[in-house]
Formats: sequence, structure tokens, C-alpha cells
Amino acid sequence: MNRPNARSAALLLLRLIEAKETKKSSSVSRFRVSDITLRRLWNRYRIEGAFVTEVSEVLLDAGWALFFTGRHYAMIKTDMVEGWVRLSSKGISEELVQVRAGAYDFKDLERLIPSPAVDGDEDAD
Repeated sequence: MNRPNARSAALLLLRLIEAKETKKSSSVSRFRVSDITLRRLWNRYRIEGAFVTEVSEVLLDAGWALFFTGRHYAMIKTDMVEGWVRLSSKGISEELVQVRAGAYDFKDLERLIPSPAVDGDEDAD
């Protein structure tokens, strides 16, 4: 079974984008792609993280970023993020001093990551 290397896999993905743009008659700047589509495209039974990293490096040269979102893979043109709001650690610099000193209480931040619902616990309080 012939499996494309990272560069060839990136080229196939770019060709898929090209086909989508041709079908839509417009440019695509972002999209999601399923694991099964990548497995079919790259002729692989499973997608290894190291291989995705290699493909991502090639895609960056073409102006695209590829990343896993937890359910899907996503791609975005790298020049699209230039206008996005920027995060800077200066916004929490006092808290970072506490982190470095080992004195920060991370329990206060647990509210930022919701607990997953457990089957049968919907009515439990």
C-alpha cells in the first residue's frame, strides 16, 4: 500500500482545497476536515500526531495552518489571523508572579473548564 510522505500529503490536502474553491467559485479561508477524510486522502488507517506535525510544517510554507480541535481537524489561512485580537501575558502578570513562586491557587480557575456530564447525573444536585 503506497502512503504519501508529509509533503505529498500536504499537496493532496491543498488539491482538495483547490477542488472545493473551484466548486464554490470562491476562495476558502478556513474549514474543518474529518479524520476519515484525512485517512482516505493520505491512504492511512490512522493519523499519527507526528505525521500531522510534519504535514503542518509543509502547509505553513503554503500559507495554511492545520490543527486538531478535539473532534475535527481545522485549517485556516495564516494571513487571516493577523487582524485577530492578541492575547498577552501582561494581563495576568501579578498572577504569574504567584505561579512562579508556587503560591497560586488554581482552584479559582476550575470554573473555566466545565465538568463533563456523567450519564445519569443530569438531575443530581
